[in-house]
Amino acid sequence: MDDAHSMSNAQWILAPLLLQNVHYADVRILLALPIDIDEISAIFPDLIENNTTVEWDEKRGTLVAWLQRQLGRLTLSQRQLDKPNKQQMQQALLNWLRDNGLKALALNEETQQLFIRLSLAKKWCPEALLPDLAETVLLETLETWLLPELGEVQTLKALQQIDINTIIKNQLTWHENQLLQSLFPTHYLAPTGTKVAIQYDLELPPVIAIRIQEVYGEQQSPIIANGQLPVVMELLSPAHRPIQKTQDLATFWAGSYKEVQKEMKGRYPKHLWPDDPANTAPTRRVKKYSQ
Repeated sequence: MDDAHSMSNAQWILAPLLLQNVHYADVRILLALPIDIDEISAIFPDLIENNTTVEWDEKRGTLVAWLQRQLGRLTLSQRQLDKPNKQQMQQALLNWLRDNGLKALALNEETQQLFIRLSLAKKWCPEALLPDLAETVLLETLETWLLPELGEVQTLKALQQIDINTIIKNQLTWHENQLLQSLFPTHYLAPTGTKVAIQYDLELPPVIAIRIQEVYGEQQSPIIANGQLPVVMELLSPAHRPIQKTQDLATFWAGSYKEVQKEMKGRYPKHLWPDDPANTAPTRRVKKYSQ
């Protein structure tokens, strides 16, 4: 609308006819009528509502609450509230979390692995009927699993300090945790008693990194998911450096181990490099103590 137009200074107008120019962002008003909001409010008071909204202020880095006077979706006026109620602030926190994703909270490696293990369980063992804790599902259901745990939390700082990892882990029942552990265990227990974490990936086979001496005597690589998914064993030197990867330990012992044995004997003469590793007792110690 031209600045010289008689309605250009009107606070509110009703504009039912517009012209959009394909080459410009501006829309030209072709037909308009000035309206008096105060008059409408007086004649139709039932159309006016007072609503409280809480939103994230990026510039200030905080949540801000507003009391808004609205006609439908049109905000007529608003003023900032000093003390919005707890429910409104918590709902705003959940909305902020949906916009920013769970990465905005301190998710640890155990929780990330839990997500992957459950996703793999859905793929390999759907009959187990384990719950889906994908991020999209968790964000859609924040009111169900996170809101009841917020307690007095009303600020972003406090939200980021809650133990979100335990809350997510507790979404599984004891039975579901046990079932998931049996299908996709978090650790591999070596014959020597060493507990080694299994690293899961959505695209690649699971991996165990362990010193080769600790799996002497093992006849096959671990297989998970009800015997469907072999685990890759990343065999390490005594200095914990990778020397071989295999999903078939028996074939490795009978084949390429000979080359590994030849090289490792020269590098680590104090450690045990038997000629028949498949039938040698595992050890965590150097050769003289093993013997």
